[in-house]
Amino acid sequence: WDYLFRPDVRAEFGIDADGYCTQIGVMGTRWGGARTERGVGLGSTLGDVMLDYGPPLLYNELTMDQAEVEPNLTVMSYAFGIGRPLGNINFTLENNKVTAIQIAQLGVR
Repeated sequence: WDYLFRPDVRAEFGIDADGYCTQIGVMGTRWGGARTERGVGLGSTLGDVMLDYGPPLLYNELTMDQAEVEPNLTVMSYAFGIGRPLGNINFTLENNKVTAIQIAQLGVR
């Protein structure tokens, strides 16, 4: 499900076959309508993310292949929960500003 909130802000919801929401994402340049529980939202800086979340679980692994295509694009992934191999909250930053936030349910319900 995709929703356009402003010309430059889009929200998406991933729904599985059972009707459960498994992913929520928001993309855009700046919008106060979507923030994480720690206060990071669209337009937040790299410093804001690092201050609120610390070092990411994944960083270079997700951006190395994109470095030549999108040199100003950074993906930072964080995992919450024991034993998660991949992050369930991801921030995409362009020119060190958050332009996308994805929250995903990767475990068993």
